[in-house]
Amino acid sequence: MNFFTNKLKKILPWFSFYLAVFFLALNISYSYLDYDLGWHLQVGKTILENKSVPHINTDLNIIGPIEWVDHEWLLNLGNYYIFNNFGYLALNIIYALLLCLFVYLVQVLFYRFYLEPKLSNKKSKDISLYNRAFFIFSSLSFFAVIAMSPFIGIRFQIFGNILFVLLLLILAQASHKTYLYLWWLSPLFIAWVNLHGSFLIGIAVMWILLFYVLVSKFFRNSFFAKYFYFELLQNKIRIFVFVLVASFSTLINPYWIKLFSFLKDYSNTLYMKKIVEWRSFYELPILYNEFLYTAIFAYALSIIGLNIFLKNKNSGFLIYIKKINAWYFFLGIFFFLMSLKSKRHFPLFFVTSLPLLLQFIYFEFSDITKTRAFEITNKYLKILSTIIFFILSIYYFININFFTDPFDNKYCAFQPCKVFSFVQALPDYQELNILNEYSWGGYMLWKDSNKGVFIDGRMPQLSMKGSSILEEYLSFFDTTTNQEKLDEYDIDLIILKKEAKLKLSKLEQSFLDLNPDDYNYEEENIVTFLNTSSLWSKVYEDSISLVYLKNL
Repeated sequence: MNFFTNKLKKILPWFSFYLAVFFLALNISYSYLDYDLGWHLQVGKTILENKSVPHINTDLNIIGPIEWVDHEWLLNLGNYYIFNNFGYLALNIIYALLLCLFVYLVQVLFYRFYLEPKLSNKKSKDISLYNRAFFIFSSLSFFAVIAMSPFIGIRFQIFGNILFVLLLLILAQASHKTYLYLWWLSPLFIAWVNLHGSFLIGIAVMWILLFYVLVSKFFRNSFFAKYFYFELLQNKIRIFVFVLVASFSTLINPYWIKLFSFLKDYSNTLYMKKIVEWRSFYELPILYNEFLYTAIFAYALSIIGLNIFLKNKNSGFLIYIKKINAWYFFLGIFFFLMSLKSKRHFPLFFVTSLPLLLQFIYFEFSDITKTRAFEITNKYLKILSTIIFFILSIYYFININFFTDPFDNKYCAFQPCKVFSFVQALPDYQELNILNEYSWGGYMLWKDSNKGVFIDGRMPQLSMKGSSILEEYLSFFDTTTNQEKLDEYDIDLIILKKEAKLKLSKLEQSFLDLNPDDYNYEEENIVTFLNTSSLWSKVYEDSISLVYLKNL
């Protein structure tokens, strides 16, 4: 009986935590719709029907067929199969479980390679690390998950995040046990290259590791050796072979070496300014939960650095962490900078920053946590947090607005359901050349794949006429080329989205030096032109959209 009671006490807190993460993910997933889901499903449907991956994008009805490599073909196929056979609910449940798996793998990485090694130190046992592990890990991780809200839902990025953590686990296992674990790198990258384009980050991390191993010997006899250790996979030849083989294993895909053809288009970085998730940390919209988590990490980093500089031997962190793992410290800094460059990289920053941040919290305040009073308090905090997670699970669950069709339901508040029905009823609809709103291309393609669209969300940096397809689309909104671009493509019908004007706080305008005019001008330009032009007539308007038809 005591055995089962002890097991329950150990499992129940973690069960409550992951239950809250699951229902939070499900709640978020049903609260919005990824604009790209429509074209992802349509591409998956095409792959299943044709029994082959696409090489030509035939969905851009005005631009015409254009060469295209689908680096997410396996996910497009899988998502369509699940959606078509088991419904939208099954797809949401799977992605919510994937988020739980992602957080669990981060927990394994922390416990196995950051917490357990410290338990061999007698002083570490004195401050009851395992007793405090649940409360600190779960509360900080749950806050980080909330900060990742914009990247939660049916988002293919979660597969890249999971495979990224698995890569770190493989490297950690190999460095602690045996090089045989590196044989898992090739299967990992074969899966990764067929699932998501973020495999490039994995390749970069492996080659950075090799560079790190090569240069680490120069630091072992330097000032850094007092505070950092560099014991990670020191056999350079063996590492090089495994990294090389894993890199070449990415050629095992339906496109062979052609899969890498899209890399040349990344020299055009306009998409990093125009697409929200690719924007930098300090550009609109400001994600304040992400901002706070990043600030906490920056604070911990600055305190550690200050104590090292001042040679403060009383720092709790430096007492228990005699030497910091240089590899993971570097990764944390690297992805910290990457997350500042683009919001999209925040989940990877969470993975690489959490171990150092948790160690800092554990050990910097070790004198406080040695007390009996803290141990008693922590026991009740564990019970309290377990109850809170169960309450949050119930709250998130009862607030989920379940429905079966994401393209004809609650999402019509910001998807073009009504306007698209109106447009389809127009005479000669199939013959009209349509300029559609960028974010609505996926919806329109799913609802009517025979018609096609001018643009959808895939590969916005794709080369076109010496620039990119996104730049070509944005040229329609330039006051100096409005009619010129419309004539060039013989546009007959224009579907626009009414964008809510961004309002900035004084803090955002003064401290971050943001100007709302930089984000509120594009739609106004073309609407002003169309309203004053004798060549165009407004034929439809609702709360979210405008439609203009060219006069005969």
